[in-house]
Amino acid sequence: MRRVAGAAAVMAASSAVGVLLNFATQAYLAYRFGAGTDMDAYVAAMTLPALLITVFIPSVSIVLIPIFVETMQKNGADAAWRTASNVLNVTVLVLTAGVAVALWFADDLMRRIVPGVDAPTLTLSIALLRWLLPATILAVIAGTLAALYQAQERFLPTAVAPLIGSGVLLGTAVALTPSHGMRALAFATVLGNAAQLIYLLPVLRERYRPVVNVREAQLRKIALLLAPLLFGGLIVRATIVADRLVASLLPKGSLSHLEYAMRIAAVINAIFASGIAAALYPPMSSQAAASDLHRLRDTLVWGQRLLMLFLFPALAIGWVLRVPLLQLVLERGQFTPADTLAVAAIVSWFMLGVVGGALGVLQARVYYVLKDTQTPVLLGFVETAAYFAYLPFLAKFFGAVGVGMANAVYLISALILNGVVVLRKLHSDRVLDLLGSAARIGLYALVAGAAAWIAATAVHGSLAMLVAGTIAGVLCYGLLLYVVHAHELHVLRSLLVDVGVEDGA
Repeated sequence: MRRVAGAAAVMAASSAVGVLLNFATQAYLAYRFGAGTDMDAYVAAMTLPALLITVFIPSVSIVLIPIFVETMQKNGADAAWRTASNVLNVTVLVLTAGVAVALWFADDLMRRIVPGVDAPTLTLSIALLRWLLPATILAVIAGTLAALYQAQERFLPTAVAPLIGSGVLLGTAVALTPSHGMRALAFATVLGNAAQLIYLLPVLRERYRPVVNVREAQLRKIALLLAPLLFGGLIVRATIVADRLVASLLPKGSLSHLEYAMRIAAVINAIFASGIAAALYPPMSSQAAASDLHRLRDTLVWGQRLLMLFLFPALAIGWVLRVPLLQLVLERGQFTPADTLAVAAIVSWFMLGVVGGALGVLQARVYYVLKDTQTPVLLGFVETAAYFAYLPFLAKFFGAVGVGMANAVYLISALILNGVVVLRKLHSDRVLDLLGSAARIGLYALVAGAAAWIAATAVHGSLAMLVAGTIAGVLCYGLLLYVVHAHELHVLRSLLVDVGVEDGA
């Protein structure tokens, strides 16, 4: 587990640099395109690629890593890499065929996905889609290679690769969009994904096998686990399509406002959830393979507590400072003060949803290391069906903010439902214990948020408000934990001992 802490630190550092690159990209897009036709078209065109990336990359990784680890332990490295190569080759073939079909029907797809946009926006979105869909193939291959690194507990390459991709995307966009407009951003996306893939290719050196064997036992095992995950993922993640469809029927700019808010929420989620989830997944896979449910349960609880301890205050302080942050990062060029307020209103709800999304990542990992891909799919059907029912209602009365509300309801309800199911699978009676920790940490975070608000309102200017509010909030939170001798800190220390961090396990 000591290695896990180091891996989590590496991923966290990567996330911090990634945040800077993401904010730089966000700021440039806001400056260059604001919330107008071009940005609406880009958001519309990204709907299908985002759906495929969101479903394929985690699904393939989640299934491949434990199978790879298990095969390596039982049958040796040669068998593990043969299976990995087979999976990679079949994935590329299937995804390429699917993308080819989607490109053939690109016009009709876009008309159905965003029926409310005007003709110029629709035309541009179709043109952009023809670049973004092939870029999706590169992203999925890169995601699969990253999974192979993670399966070997080599986290540095997977931390660096997204930074390279983001850097290439940003540099290309800045260089080309002034003369070529939004089409240059689509081209930059292709180059960014290609750069990320090229950087990760060494994992296959002297290990890759040019084999496609659909009769291989391990491939069939993976396919049986993957099929319901992909099918269910496409249904569950259809919320992305529903969001864009509903937003296209709202006033012009709603698609752009929604996208800016989503990206900010995605950054927060990546900072707090992606690193620790990636670091914990290989040991969780080993614990599940050894049928050690006790250690698996402790690893899950440790991860959840660690996430809450840092996520809650960050969200509370971030919510208080969201407007000055948006003013500082986005409000220039084509991005107006009215756009800032519109995005801030949506972000408020997406931040609440981040609680469910970030904590839910580790819950999902438990399903997959136990090779249970049916339960999350069945629960996902129920959650998505409910989402399709209340999303139009909330959007009708609250506009784009209603889409943010719907996402918050969806993610929080999914967290609660899956949390109960996962803990029962692990034969754990610690539901009330976790809820108590969440309530205590949440209370401390609210106090920190109040301190941030007081400090921010005492100064003038976006930068001064951000600095004063952040420092006051963080200091207040740290001092509060120290003064009250927060129970969570003692529990975390004991959990580190229990799961072997302090004894070098």
